[in-house]
Parts: sequence; structure tokens; C-alpha cells
Amino acid sequence: MHETPASAPVGATAEPPDVGWLAAVGLYVGVVLSAASVAVAAAAGVSAATIVGTLSTLFTFGLVAGALGAKGTPGLAERIGHGLPWLAVPFLAPVGFAAATVVVLETGVPDVAAIGTGLGTLLAGSVGGALVGMARTRYARAMVSGDALATIDWVRTNQATVTAGWGVGLLVLAGVPVLFQDGPIRTRFSPHLLLMGTMFILMAWSSHARLTPNGDKSTEEGRLRRFLPDRARRSVFGQELRYDQEIDPWVTLNEIEFHPEGLVLSKPMQRRFVPWTAITGVTLTDDELRLERDGWLDVRCHRDVIDDPTAVVETIERLRSSRNLADRRRGMETVA
Repeated sequence: MHETPASAPVGATAEPPDVGWLAAVGLYVGVVLSAASVAVAAAAGVSAATIVGTLSTLFTFGLVAGALGAKGTPGLAERIGHGLPWLAVPFLAPVGFAAATVVVLETGVPDVAAIGTGLGTLLAGSVGGALVGMARTRYARAMVSGDALATIDWVRTNQATVTAGWGVGLLVLAGVPVLFQDGPIRTRFSPHLLLMGTMFILMAWSSHARLTPNGDKSTEEGRLRRFLPDRARRSVFGQELRYDQEIDPWVTLNEIEFHPEGLVLSKPMQRRFVPWTAITGVTLTDDELRLERDGWLDVRCHRDVIDDPTAVVETIERLRSSRNLADRRRGMETVA
């Protein structure tokens, strides 16, 4: 794979679609087609036996059609992984199914049709989320060349805030069904959303409590140090266990990889590329390393999990400067 500037057209260095991507797109299309067919057939009064009998055929057709369509569209994963508006494409079907569920439950359409739209919302949403993760990983792979020049563990200082934001959003959504008259929307959806919102709030509180140091952060008594695994030990239910990363692959931390083209936010299920041009500033405080971005949440990491924060900042600044200089030279060559 050759080096690609962050400003290169998306898909210009795209690899041929791999088997995993083809299977995922086929699964997505199969789920959407099957759920839509179930909803339409149920609303039309088709018998359950007929629906079940044709379901496998429809799913297989969608699976094959989706895989063939993805194979004939090189660069699709990279376009979706690049960001909006393509990033929203996998979620169009789940949103449509959710809206259809509301319509079914609030109109004269037989409620049994909501089985298809409800399953479509859940299944298409889950597969769509997986597609986004796969697309971001493939985009990151296409935009960097070679191994990372530096890598650090990534423990977000704003994780509790982000989780709490999801919880508040769900609580707000739980209040929306109150606007409807007494019926399925109000009696079924609101309690579930309220429960989910409360769970997210509790998760945020738990995350904040675990990652808030107790006393001197530099000592082994800090709650952050006790909770997080380091390179020699791990705390499980209060018991400290030594481990070897190679023989205990279940020990997986998020990481930030630093490449000449940009940084990669690496998680167990996806890798996300952020070009250096998107980083507007670097700040190192007593608590965190912050990579500032315009219009997006900053990339923030607990300082305690970084071996040499000062050296990391120097590496980041050197890579940013080198990238900016290369982009300026490329722009001058283009003008000339």
C-alpha cells in the first residue's frame, strides 16, 4: 500500500472488497428485504405459514444481491468510513423501519405488521452499526501506510460525559411518547426508553467513579491504577493478576496510533482515521492529553496511562509539522 495524502479522493486507494465486507453487506440487504417483506405481507393479511415459507428465499436473495452489489462497487467501504453523508447510509433503513412502526401502531394497520418493522429496526440497526465499524476500519487501512510510529493506550477522560449524554438523550426520547394518546406507543416504548436511559446514567456514574483517582494519582493506590490493566498486571474483582498480553488475548485496550498521515483511534471492533489537518491543537495537562478538533469531540486520554506524555506530545507536534509542510509543498507543486 502506498502513502496517500489525507486530501486524496476517497476510494482512490481502496482495496478490492474482501469477503467479510461482502458478507456483511449481503447480510444487511437480506435483513432489510426480509423485514420489509414480513411487514408488508402481514399488513396485507397474508397467512403466517406463507410468510415463513418465503422468508428464507427472500433472505437468500437479499444476501446474494447485496454481496454482488458490494463486489461491483469498489471503494464503497472507504466512502462510508470517510464520514457524512455516506456514513448515514446504513442507518437509513433502521430509521425508516422505526418510523413505520410508529405509523403501524398509531393507525388502522394490523399490529402484526409491527413485528416486521420492529425486527427491521433492531436487526438492520445492529448490522448497520457493524457495517459502519467495518467501513471505518477499511478507510483507516486505506489512508495510512506502514506501521504506526508510536502507540499509546487510550482511556478517555470524557467517557462518563459521553455515556451520560446518551442516557439523557434516551430519557428525552422517553418523554416523546407522552405526546401520543393512550396506546401502544405510550405504554410500550416510554418505559423501555426510560429504563435504558437510566442504565446509561448509572453506567456513566460507574465509569466516572472508576476512573477518578483516589488521592495521589501517581501512587498505586489511585483508583485509576487499580482498575486499569497495565503492562504487568490486571485487577479483577479486587484481586491483582499478572498476565502476558500474548497468552491472554482477552486483555484488550483501546489505543491511539500515530502515523505520518494522521492518527488512528483503535478499538476492539473498529479503527478510525483522523488526519492531522483535523487536529487544531495539542494540550497536555496534569490530568489528560487532549487533541483538539473543530466541530467534533476532542480526543482525550488519561495522562496516567501514557508512559512518557512529554515525548508523545513532541512526536505529535513533529508529525503535524511534517504533514503540514508536505501538504504545502504539494499545493505549491499543483499551482506551478
